[in-house]
Amino acid sequence: VLGSSVCCGPTSWCWLVMGLRDPLLAQSGPDQIFDHIIELRLPSSTTPAEEAAFRKRVLATHVAEPYCGPPGPDRQYYKDHVINSKCQSIFRKMFKQATTQVEAPVCTTLAECRRAAVALVNEFFWQRSGNLGETVTRRRDFTIPYFEDDFTVFWFRSRDGQSLLCCVKLNEEAAIELADENDLAFQLTPDSVERMGIALPNHFVPAYVSLNVYPQRGELHWEEAFKRYPVKDARSLDRSLFMSADRARMCHRVLSLNFNFDFMREQGLLIQSFSCHSPYLQQDLAQEWASFRHIWHFAQPLGKVRSYLGEKVAFYFAFWGFVCRSLLVLCAASVVALYVEYRWPHYDLYTRGGLGLVTIAWTTCLGVFWGQREAVLANSWGVDGTTGSGVGTGHDLGHPPNPRFHGQWMPADHDLNALTYDCPLWLKRIGRILSNFVTMGFMALTIYIVFEIFNLKSHILRRGRPYHLWGYEISADVVATNAPYLITVQIQVFGAIFNVLVVWLVDLERHKFLADAFYSTGLKTFMFQFINAFNSMFYIAFFMDPLETIKDAEGHVLHRAAASYGGVWDYLQYEMVVCFALYVLFGFLALFQPWIGLKLLLRREMKRLDGLGSTDKLISGLELQTKCSKYGSDDEIFEYLDMILPLGFVLLFGVALPWASILCLVYTSFQLRANAYKLIFTRQRVFPARAGGIGLWVKAIQAMGILAVGTNVGILVFVKTDHSMMQWSYERKFLVFLATVQAVLVGNAALRAIMPPQTLELTRTLMQQEWQRTKLLTAKALAQGTQLYLDVTGEGKDSTIEDVVELTADNEEVWDAPLLLGKSGGVKKK
Repeated sequence: VLGSSVCCGPTSWCWLVMGLRDPLLAQSGPDQIFDHIIELRLPSSTTPAEEAAFRKRVLATHVAEPYCGPPGPDRQYYKDHVINSKCQSIFRKMFKQATTQVEAPVCTTLAECRRAAVALVNEFFWQRSGNLGETVTRRRDFTIPYFEDDFTVFWFRSRDGQSLLCCVKLNEEAAIELADENDLAFQLTPDSVERMGIALPNHFVPAYVSLNVYPQRGELHWEEAFKRYPVKDARSLDRSLFMSADRARMCHRVLSLNFNFDFMREQGLLIQSFSCHSPYLQQDLAQEWASFRHIWHFAQPLGKVRSYLGEKVAFYFAFWGFVCRSLLVLCAASVVALYVEYRWPHYDLYTRGGLGLVTIAWTTCLGVFWGQREAVLANSWGVDGTTGSGVGTGHDLGHPPNPRFHGQWMPADHDLNALTYDCPLWLKRIGRILSNFVTMGFMALTIYIVFEIFNLKSHILRRGRPYHLWGYEISADVVATNAPYLITVQIQVFGAIFNVLVVWLVDLERHKFLADAFYSTGLKTFMFQFINAFNSMFYIAFFMDPLETIKDAEGHVLHRAAASYGGVWDYLQYEMVVCFALYVLFGFLALFQPWIGLKLLLRREMKRLDGLGSTDKLISGLELQTKCSKYGSDDEIFEYLDMILPLGFVLLFGVALPWASILCLVYTSFQLRANAYKLIFTRQRVFPARAGGIGLWVKAIQAMGILAVGTNVGILVFVKTDHSMMQWSYERKFLVFLATVQAVLVGNAALRAIMPPQTLELTRTLMQQEWQRTKLLTAKALAQGTQLYLDVTGEGKDSTIEDVVELTADNEEVWDAPLLLGKSGGVKKK
């Protein structure tokens, strides 16, 4: 496969030349779980077209003086020299740091360049490992090399012979060193807290502390102090200091700091690089969570989801599970409203008014109670910012840079002598102005299309006769009947177009970090999709009656808006039924997309193997992951929107359609399990990013809650009116609307005021965790013979420790700490 020109020993490549199989086929192979997969292109997969394009690109980018001699061997030698120089430059740019000292071979073709790239990647792991020749394990018809220092690495060819897969696992000792360097925090065990001399209730949350805070000797040895996680599944006896998500994050960081994956992909050397799934944890989560048989089990194993997929994904499922449980209350209120309206129809205005107030109060309680729940989860997962594992610490272990960002090396803002990879500020400003301008223009276009659809009906009424197009008669009633269907198509089409356009718009803004790009993408997509989905509802509820009611010169009504449907109220209900039902129907059809995609993927691979003449149709889980599509930040945004927009129908216009909350509950429950199945089985493993909550999306729901006050009150005042209110003037209705909205907002604020953003249990937990960290810091100082400075307020037993700082031997004035050592009395000054 590789030939003799690679700069590696023959022992390391004997198993490659043999054409070995994937080790996880059937029952053969090692019992290993890998953290990362690097898929490189094999030299044998190079086509003549790729070779020609490579030579043309290299020669076109050569800036030296061109060859002007006659054709012949000298000209060919000159071209080969140029290509080799370009290849050497590519090899140098493959590595971001000078950690791998290898001598690249002479390369004059793309195949030789790919062969050397594979050799250099292998040489990198060779240098980070021990003696490879002494750690070879043989299994049946293949050989598995293990690197027993920093990494465990396995190489194998794909079944179609087009790529070479490098499976990487970060070993425990290397992971501990990396965690110590990046100040990553780990959770204490209850036993270690008891050994510190702290007595706490049975159910408490131990603190997260860094390894360098914990004493390295004595009774409180760190190897027995921190929580351990199963390596395979919950029944496994093998335990590790790191969650699967922690190991994937650290392995991704080490590889990203050394390899320039984006550049390798641009040069045609690399296919992809991604975090690897664990088959044991996949099976464990499938049995307890990622299955439709758990659709009505709102309790989810969030701890296992967090340890495998990361805190960001875990917060997503925690939030929507919380919403599903909360929707049960709103569904009960809707059922009561429908029953009362059925038994006593003349009280329908008061019934819908009560339902609107319940919806507004429910939205307020949802935001407050979720804030409390989010704070508790963030504290129990160590991402609340109180420890070294908080969001934004640990050298951005959980926040990778934006892979789509393209900049240049320039002086840093904090120090002009230092260089940073960024782009000029004026370029960012121009890009953001252009991006916002295009976004607002697209929003205006959707509003204009909806306005023109309804304006056509008014134009036909004023015209007095229908239009005839292609033998069909287009009357006002035909337009009114088909308008919801046209608007639904417009919502889907424009939504799909903007989902593609928003990627280009965010690239214009040149965000350096992925978190900033994610926030901008989510904000733009939510604003557009909100306008796209609900502008027709706002038009019908608040603008149809004054714009489409036809009056004569004396002010008498000749034709009231939506008269053929009984009025604006009935037409709004018709619009809600069609648009919301079709929107949810499209969502239900999308639920089967992951399952169908997996079946089509397997069928496509079987046909591909048939074309290659292969008799063995088994494909391992490792290779199958390379065929799955990647789960990116854009997919996460679209999944949030798929859940938020149906909830928006309920919050904003649910008073017109009470059973919409029941349909929303069913849809959200199915969507939740479909997304779980997709993340576990039909997508490459999502990068387990850290997060302290759901971020932007809780603000979006709070904004819809505030807007729901105006829409629910406005519908009841301007649309759903009894006979006495129909005689009111528009000015009188508007004054009633303002007074009612103000009263509801005051009640809403009072409801928020009586519910604290943080529970008393969490306040007590934070105090307990701070005391645990203080005790550990004191024990470390005593073990090392150092002194501490305590910032204390008060005297004697009423004193409070505000801050603890470790002092060096040069400090003259320190504070004794009897409170920290468990003694009684005050704090005395030496």
